[in-house]
Amino acid sequence: MNNMTNVSADEIRGVISNDDPLWFPGLAEGLVNVWSITRGTTLASYSSSGLFNHGQLSPLAEQVVQLKCRATCSVIEVLHEQVQRSYELQGLSFALPEEAISLETCQRVQEAFAIIEGVQSLASSICQLVRRIHVLRAEDDAFDISHSDPQLPFSVFASVPVNSQRYQAWRLAEGFIHEAMHLQLSLIEQVAPMVKDGNLRYYSPWRKVERPIGGVLHGLYVFGVIYEWLGYLDISNQYVRERRQEIEDEVRQVKDFASISGLTKLGGLLATKAINRVMFKRPVSSPEDGRLSTERYLFP
Repeated sequence: MNNMTNVSADEIRGVISNDDPLWFPGLAEGLVNVWSITRGTTLASYSSSGLFNHGQLSPLAEQVVQLKCRATCSVIEVLHEQVQRSYELQGLSFALPEEAISLETCQRVQEAFAIIEGVQSLASSICQLVRRIHVLRAEDDAFDISHSDPQLPFSVFASVPVNSQRYQAWRLAEGFIHEAMHLQLSLIEQVAPMVKDGNLRYYSPWRKVERPIGGVLHGLYVFGVIYEWLGYLDISNQYVRERRQEIEDEVRQVKDFASISGLTKLGGLLATKAINRVMFKRPVSSPEDGRLSTERYLFP
């Protein structure tokens, strides 16, 4: 699906039903257009600080990150203090402004996007959805923190390691994909609901507790996307092998999730597709868009 100007529930059903990758190439552009039309605005002036308070707040600082894949610019934004405080109350900790917009931070963001660009159709989707990046501070560089908020539909929060860490670019790339796909699914749900009983709960292998089924569906979807993305890349890479195995083990614990009564028919269809992409892989010929290896996985 390419160059969409709008998105309907029937079109959502179509992209979920076909054999395209789970990130649904071309759909993000249509979802962005739906948002813009609904709000009567464009993303040219989008900022998290401004959207948070209907345009009355300005960011403290901004730094444009030049990305090869970009259909748009990604901007590292230091949130206005009022906005930042609201997220700090949720437990997030932010990097200092000078750290957030430093050249070192920009370089590490670019390194992460360079890995995402191994699959160009996914990179295009990410560049549509990730317009603003907010740099978080983790307790330790060995840990990663990421966050997104449907109220800020094109903004991603992520920790960026200060010191060199093993696979740090891969970890940051995964964080960007993870949060962007949460945002994409939230935008999809505004067009085509996936859950009809939000009170129903199901065990989440990612949180290791029972959660509302909407949260479990989001987890299944975003990790299914990550699993499929990694399958296009260098499977001799230790990070790729280990993460795919971890995701397989987690998805195996929710293999019956698609049949629960609290999902809409479309929600069940999406859950089935995500589970099948992880559990029933078979190698086929390589995709037409760029990748870093000669192996691709497509699933029934």
